[in-house]
Amino acid sequence: MQKSQNSEKALRAAINEVRKTNDHYLLYLYFSRLAFLQIDGGDLIDAVYSYGVAKSALRKMNDQYLEILLNVNLSDAYYRSGLYIQSVSCLNEAQSINNTNKLSHRNIQSVINYNKAENFFKMHNYDSLKVYHDKLFGPDNEGRKLYSYQKRTGYYMQLLKNDYAGAI
Repeated sequence: MQKSQNSEKALRAAINEVRKTNDHYLLYLYFSRLAFLQIDGGDLIDAVYSYGVAKSALRKMNDQYLEILLNVNLSDAYYRSGLYIQSVSCLNEAQSINNTNKLSHRNIQSVINYNKAENFFKMHNYDSLKVYHDKLFGPDNEGRKLYSYQKRTGYYMQLLKNDYAGAI
């Protein structure tokens, strides 16, 4: 707890200094890190605010890849808080940015698909879970965690069908 408080205090001091220079990248970076600390501390409201400030800085930089990552991180904050619809909304925004800009970071597609699948599992929405499970086997996915994502979403489907033996 003390380390977290010290980290937050140091980040806030750094943010105050960076605001004097108007360095958008550092503002994005520091506010993103602050949001992580706030989420770990259970403070979703302040974390969402910090992500919003980070997003404002990002828009001035016009970096779509970082904006996708920010949306994925914000979706995780909502997911951890049980706000699955909001989480999926952030992932939809990340997907839209990725589709519009045709970014070549293929592992991003896997992360978006997997995170959507997790949300649909938590919402007990088998049909949508299956859609994103199937998408994880599509050609737009890659990454070192892809196999784990595919297996995990398969287990989630079995659990929603009450096939506990199959999931084990």
